[in-house]
Amino acid sequence: MSRLGVFGLSRLINSHRPLILTYHRFTSHNHDDALPASMFIEQLEYLTKRYRIVPLSEIADYLRRGARPPAGMAAITIDDGYIDAYEIAYPLLHQYRIPATLFVATDFVDRRKWLWTDIARHLLFLARDGELNVPLNGSNLRLTLYDRNSRHRAASLLNDRLKLMEEDSKWEALNRIATMLETVIPALPPPEFSAINWQQAREMETAGIAIGSHTVTHPILTRVDDQQLMAELDNSRARIEEMLGHPVELFCYPNGDFNERVRKEVERSGYKVAVTCESGLNNANQDLLGLRRIHTLPGFVNFMQDISGFGDFKDKLRSFRPTRTLENGTQRLSVTP
Repeated sequence: MSRLGVFGLSRLINSHRPLILTYHRFTSHNHDDALPASMFIEQLEYLTKRYRIVPLSEIADYLRRGARPPAGMAAITIDDGYIDAYEIAYPLLHQYRIPATLFVATDFVDRRKWLWTDIARHLLFLARDGELNVPLNGSNLRLTLYDRNSRHRAASLLNDRLKLMEEDSKWEALNRIATMLETVIPALPPPEFSAINWQQAREMETAGIAIGSHTVTHPILTRVDDQQLMAELDNSRARIEEMLGHPVELFCYPNGDFNERVRKEVERSGYKVAVTCESGLNNANQDLLGLRRIHTLPGFVNFMQDISGFGDFKDKLRSFRPTRTLENGTQRLSVTP
């Protein structure tokens, strides 16, 4: 059976497990950290022919009632609130009449802060060609910088390390890198890292793009104290409600990081639905504050495989270990967990 046949069979087997897709950045041309509009169109064409794309809240309603979701339900989510969500994704979603959810960090939209992961990218693009040794938590991270691709790879490595640090230490590290490069971190992001505004958010909502919370400043919530955790959840929700004029019940964990402490605080804050970065389709008994999503990767075959649920099947296969046993003097291959 061809790969396409396998994916089709997997999609049929998993048809009652709702699919939630994750997007972040979009571009009208090739860009290392963004999805080209042409590829987004290709994905939307594929999805609209095989799925019924609904608001995230509709999937949540079925799961909340304990009802079996209809076959082929899917929802689209976009994280962070970058301007390209408005300039590129929104016109295409509107053209195809597809609902979606956009999760925004409110200080980002309010032009008070920009996303710290972009600060790391910005600084590394300012650095001279060559090697940069960045001191982090008592050790050095050696980054090789010579072209656009290497700088994107270096930024990913740096951000992966920064995500493991406490909030204060993370910002100290970013400021230390800026000092090493003899520059300062701008108060507002350059255009390539800018956010939507509230007027654009309101326009998108009227066209079926729900706005959910992605905290105030986009910290790793498992690495903040209780006071900041409460503020990030409560203040972001209150700000969106103030600007859009209706209750906000949808939440997205920054970087997908959460634990039981964070989950309980999300529930206390009044959110009814929260999405993670845990990869996979959703089951009928899925925790509404721990919904799984599929992150869209480059390559159309990868896209078809991942949304079909075939990735879940491969993960299950990896959890089994082949062993040889003897039974009545005959050797056979058995598979045991």
